[in-house]
Amino acid sequence: MSRKRTALIPFAMLAFAAVGAVSFPGLRTHRVQAATEQAVSVLINNTPEIPLEIAHPRAVSLPAGLKGLTYSLVNRGDQRLLAVEVTWELHFENGVTRPAVDRADYAFSADIAPGASDNMEMGSYVLITHPSPVKSVTGEITFAQFADGTALGSDRAGVLPWLRAGRSATLDEYHRLLEIYRSGGESALARALVAQSDADTFRGRADRRELQKLQLRSGINAVEGKLNQVASMKLPE
Repeated sequence: MSRKRTALIPFAMLAFAAVGAVSFPGLRTHRVQAATEQAVSVLINNTPEIPLEIAHPRAVSLPAGLKGLTYSLVNRGDQRLLAVEVTWELHFENGVTRPAVDRADYAFSADIAPGASDNMEMGSYVLITHPSPVKSVTGEITFAQFADGTALGSDRAGVLPWLRAGRSATLDEYHRLLEIYRSGGESALARALVAQSDADTFRGRADRRELQKLQLRSGINAVEGKLNQVASMKLPE
């Protein structure tokens, strides 16, 4: 089952959009667009000290850049996976190379058990200046954090502060919603899930959207259970 991930880190001359949501000059119909799509080679650089595997990678190029990239992330270790970063290099036919970083934090969702896998997906990357098809893609796992707190990879210094900040913001939002529930009951919590304000953060809105989905699937009592569960969690540093 695919899960939503943090957007990839943007770079100059590079634009990110959801798969299929970018319009390219000269591509007038879906039929023409399909005819210009082309699978490109994907090379994976193994990281022996990280017990994860990138399996079944597939990248598709368009005339202006990358349409999308999908792959499976397999946990080959003996601990549950809490967070991961995969760093990609996109090699364009015009000689340009651009990095792209795909991060996922499973701390507040279903983590990846030993032997299990998760389907990953990146969106479109388009060069604004001098558009060009993608010739090849290179990928490497540059960070992984496991349930026992072990953090591995060359980008620990870059990812750990990002994880701490995001998790702290989520915990603050969950505690806030839990206090609303305790003081105002189910109706107050339901209103808070859809309320918006100028003080909202991107992370806070994303957290509430996930709780709204849970409410639609399982009811407001499930949301209260999730709030209590997360509020009592102890996460690795």
